[in-house]
Amino acid sequence: MTPTGLLSVTTASASVTVQMASRQYNLAGPQIKRGVRNSRASRNWPQANGESSHSRVDFTKMKVASLRRYIQAHDIQEVDPQSPKDELVAAVSRHWYNSVVKEDVVLFNLVTAFKKAHADRQT
Repeated sequence: MTPTGLLSVTTASASVTVQMASRQYNLAGPQIKRGVRNSRASRNWPQANGESSHSRVDFTKMKVASLRRYIQAHDIQEVDPQSPKDELVAAVSRHWYNSVVKEDVVLFNLVTAFKKAHADRQT
């Protein structure tokens, strides 16, 4: 725990535990296949291109309004937000699969959000 007792972040193997005051959040790492020894080969680690071997997102199932919000939120300039759905899907897919996730930044933002939520509950 930190000196104030508000927040503690620990990492063990491929999981992260965030503990704030009396609450604890476990953020699991890659899933382990059942019945297989705990080896690197048995884990579902992200591939070199940043996506997991089995994880795919079907953007065709999203509503046009959601695709437009994604394009606006990520400032994707290659397509007009008023384009047909198939063009929006193609642009969002390209952006999604070419995005690189910086785990340290994501974890920092997560901890910051937990701290803010905890501080908001105290006021």
